[in-house]
Amino acid sequence: MDLAFKETPKDNRMNASDAMPKWKILLNVFAPVYFICFSVFRCYVETGLLAKHSFFSYYVALHHILWFASIILVIILLMHFILKVPVVRLIWVMYGVTLMAIPLLYAMVTQEHLQLEYLRGSFSEIIGYVATFCWAYTKNRPLTIELLVIFFSMIAVGYAYTRSRHRALALAGSVYIVGNLFAIHWVGPIPYSKSVVLFQTQWSHHQFMAAFWVFMLTVLSILFIWQAGWFGGDKRSWIYAALSAASIWMVQTIVFKSTGWFNRPFDIFMSGLPAVTLTFFGVRLLSSERKIFSGWTFGTMGIIFLMQMAVIGPIYFNHIKTNLPFLHYIIPGYRFGV
Repeated sequence: MDLAFKETPKDNRMNASDAMPKWKILLNVFAPVYFICFSVFRCYVETGLLAKHSFFSYYVALHHILWFASIILVIILLMHFILKVPVVRLIWVMYGVTLMAIPLLYAMVTQEHLQLEYLRGSFSEIIGYVATFCWAYTKNRPLTIELLVIFFSMIAVGYAYTRSRHRALALAGSVYIVGNLFAIHWVGPIPYSKSVVLFQTQWSHHQFMAAFWVFMLTVLSILFIWQAGWFGGDKRSWIYAALSAASIWMVQTIVFKSTGWFNRPFDIFMSGLPAVTLTFFGVRLLSSERKIFSGWTFGTMGIIFLMQMAVIGPIYFNHIKTNLPFLHYIIPGYRFGV
């Protein structure tokens, strides 16, 4: 049975949130707020205070927050699939962002500057870095303790939920492997990057990476909502919504290309993300006579749309041809273009 498109009012996944006591619901609501605030704090201390040369900025912060958020959603989804626990009961995992303070404490104790970066190197070198929990990667050595704590925490949590050593080990191994896959420098912009795949772009390095990770976060969030059982309605309505979103994306692509706003395929593709997201869920909502979204769905997609606009919005405004000089003082894109 395909639960993605079938209305299931008695679905255990949807009932999981309804059956939770109010204090747990409040903890779940506050979890994303705490996660974002702590991520900004971690990024500021790492790049603004403990780096050899401070490079904290608007887009550096977005790049870090969106990468952290993608990782935490992957962990929640892996826990859901392996432990068979409803995702709504795993939102507490976002509080685990606190463990990201460990590298900061390491740097303070050793009085070393932080130079954390994506994994780079040959296949055998990366295998060595992963096998040693990054101890063999000098720049990322401050992460070793954090990675060990996360690994053994996943074993403990997995066993606590299932009382199965096999599932607990499977969870820890899966989280560690997938987390390291996300840590490899797969994509990056020319000429700023030494990634596996290089893209031509008009954007700076951190603008590019923030856009890439907000796209990944959008995909993972849709998967999260689906697995939470917060979608409903018939399959045809979802197809209409997808076609409408694709049409908007195509029109926006043509407009951006013809007007010269963006010339690179990556830039054009990513710049249409907010409009596509808004269209997709707007059409899906308007095309139904019944309530198909829960408050959790609106909240999740609201956060995703705001994150998309936080990344793409300033870039939009930077391309507006205007004679209104006061915009230079109120639009973030003019000041935070790095």
